[in-house]
Amino acid sequence: MVNVVTLAADLLLVVAASGSALWSWTARSSVDQQRALLSAWALSALFVALSVPATYLPTDNGNDLSVIRQMALNLAIYISPALIAVAVYAQARGLYWSPAGWGRLLLGLFAGFELSRQMGYAEPYLQTLGTAVVATVFAGGFRFGEPNARKTMSLAAVVLGVAFAVASPAAPDWGLAINGQSPAGFSALCALSLLLGTNALRRELAAAAHSQH
Repeated sequence: MVNVVTLAADLLLVVAASGSALWSWTARSSVDQQRALLSAWALSALFVALSVPATYLPTDNGNDLSVIRQMALNLAIYISPALIAVAVYAQARGLYWSPAGWGRLLLGLFAGFELSRQMGYAEPYLQTLGTAVVATVFAGGFRFGEPNARKTMSLAAVVLGVAFAVASPAAPDWGLAINGQSPAGFSALCALSLLLGTNALRRELAAAAHSQH
């Protein structure tokens, strides 16, 4: 039986991720240099949105649905946060990468995850990756030019940090009752962070476009 609170938090994450993916994909038509960045953001948000219903698929080993479930979760956990973090930092620094550049980054993230899994270091790798993602989002957001965007993205990084450090299944053992045992809290915090981050990026892109006119 699915907990009602968990179901509500998962629904919130689906809505937040789907909305972020839709906005970033449609916003590509209004920018020139950052089309590839918005495409990467849309792909990342889509991975997150698809991972939520995937968690309700069977977990039996060898089952095709369980394989799909694990693939969707891996994309959302190991790929999406890193792509989003790099997108935030690239926007903050005014870096413009081609689609091929983003593709190489995606392949590198796949390789890093697979190597860590094969060597038995998947959990330490995830903890290190989570720390790097939060630090990168905060550093990038702190460099945003639009004041409200700067504050909002920095707040998004803090919320994401709390999600990873406390509510994530891979969170360190802090001796807390909810440590790694709060899927609803993790989904809700990730949804809030994504909503804040999307709003901050929208404001920053709008300010950058306005300054060019």
